[in-house]
Amino acid sequence: MADKLKTSPVLARAVAHYEATEVRHIDVPEWPDENGAPTVIFWRAGTLAQEDVIRARFEKTGSRAGLMVDTITARALDEDGNKMFTVADKPGLMKSADGAVVSRIYLAMETGAGVEDREKN
Repeated sequence: MADKLKTSPVLARAVAHYEATEVRHIDVPEWPDENGAPTVIFWRAGTLAQEDVIRARFEKTGSRAGLMVDTITARALDEDGNKMFTVADKPGLMKSADGAVVSRIYLAMETGAGVEDREKN
């Protein structure tokens, strides 16, 4: 059965749809690079696998802040599509980063508010 799912034309269309979803981004001027340009965080829609991990961690801890940081670490990408953070970055984002900035990034990822897709910029 699993082999049929892997080769299913409908699954192939579902995967193609996801891969074609817009890549969104947010500029984070509070985190400038070495040239003073804002850090740009990219992401696309979350997958169910990402949501499972994020929700399982939330159910274990009940931490709303942890939920936000887990979302960011799971979904944030650099301009080349590589993961920007690892789980090892979570304590730093939780304890040493400006909570308002982290919250803004999380809200942008969850709502898309105030961001445009990569093609428009």
